[in-house]
Amino acid sequence: MTDSADLPGKPGAAFGGYPAIGEVVDGKYRIDGLLGEGAMGAVARATHLVRRATVALKFMSPAMVMVPGAVQRFVNEAVAASKIESEHIVRIHDTGALPNGMPYLVMEHLEGQDLAALIARAGAEGLPVARAVHLALQILRGLQVAHGAGVVHRDMKPANCFVVTRDAEPDFLKILDFGISKVREPQAVSITHTNAALGTPLYMAPEQARSPRDADDRSDLYSTGVILYEMLTGTTPVSPDGEVNEVLFQLFMTDAPAIQSRRAGLPDGLAAAVHRALTRDPKERVGSAASMAESLAPWADERSAAVLAKIRSRAAASAAPSVVRHAPAERVSLPQPFAATAPAPNALVADFGSTGDRASAVTDKPPPSVAARSTLAWPLGIGVGAAIAVAGVVVTVLVVRATRTPSPSPSSSANATVTTWVPASAAPSSPASAVSAEGAPKTATTPSAPAPPPAPRPPVRPDPRYAPPATPKDIKPFQ
Repeated sequence: MTDSADLPGKPGAAFGGYPAIGEVVDGKYRIDGLLGEGAMGAVARATHLVRRATVALKFMSPAMVMVPGAVQRFVNEAVAASKIESEHIVRIHDTGALPNGMPYLVMEHLEGQDLAALIARAGAEGLPVARAVHLALQILRGLQVAHGAGVVHRDMKPANCFVVTRDAEPDFLKILDFGISKVREPQAVSITHTNAALGTPLYMAPEQARSPRDADDRSDLYSTGVILYEMLTGTTPVSPDGEVNEVLFQLFMTDAPAIQSRRAGLPDGLAAAVHRALTRDPKERVGSAASMAESLAPWADERSAAVLAKIRSRAAASAAPSVVRHAPAERVSLPQPFAATAPAPNALVADFGSTGDRASAVTDKPPPSVAARSTLAWPLGIGVGAAIAVAGVVVTVLVVRATRTPSPSPSSSANATVTTWVPASAAPSSPASAVSAEGAPKTATTPSAPAPPPAPRPPVRPDPRYAPPATPKDIKPFQ
């Protein structure tokens, strides 16, 4: 993007088929000048006539309007970018269309220079380490928020990073072109003629160069590694001097040249961090913007403290598992079989959701509350306890009846011992099992001696109260 001061517009002058300078777009945006123009479109400085605020209008190229689906993707991607809440991403205020159907975006107006111009001015010496790391950390902060919103930029390069002065803070970086990054796909194969046309492949991850559909968060981190490599050395890892096939061969088949061979004196740890981002295999590459930021943190100065704090805060919030706390249940007395299996009243249940790195055994249903289980166990426990008590009583009665012995006769003494009489014929023949007349076990001295006869039982005297009635004399008993 070119600074607006370099292209002063003249009233009535049109540029490339876009609205003329001085023309009012949609009844509220007056075109004041041209900020920049490229193959995909142009950006103009405009004034909102109601708010009296300066904005930037981005127009799609008339040639791209004819590409099937290009207009819809332009608008949809712009809407997606507007939902990314980060101060390091350009804000999109509105969308619209000209009478001829050409869409445009209304964005915040930025005054400064893109990172490509800053690198070009630094030359082969590169930027100071602390400054390069500070700019890279701001890129990573913007990508961290974008990736969290599910947006992959897919066209990260210095030309899409704009450096401004914000609240007296220099080197404040904004990421551009979230709105048309996918629209650039039809032009990806047209890499010929000039080195400027090689901009996208020079910063593109190998997996994205093979198939744009394979681009993910790690592809943006690869591009960030290329940007940092260029900020430190003044050149990209892949040489821009060559045909398209040569560029792609280097991208697919060769590793990036050692950064310390192009700039001596760089710390070993910093060089390792850059090359890890440039790993061709995405599985071995740094996995997140926060991880890459941590690898660069040792070489940041005090200006980057606020950026690092925001990156770490968001990373910690994303890594913390979601915990579901259930209301504590009342303590109840349960029967022993249920008390052994009942959970603790103040149990803490964790639910880790359903993301790709989480265990497949975890369900997304919250477990039943302890209070609900305790409420069901209370009446069930009472019923089971009552059943156990009744069963115990029945068993006790049966045991007592099975072991009851005859009551002593009225003539017996109150302190007499109750014995059980066993007939002699039923007595065992073993000497050790002989039974006495009183029923007590007794050891016989002579094995052949017969057992003594049982003691005569006392006669039973009838109770006069229950005497049978007298039989009449004239009635003879049945014979």
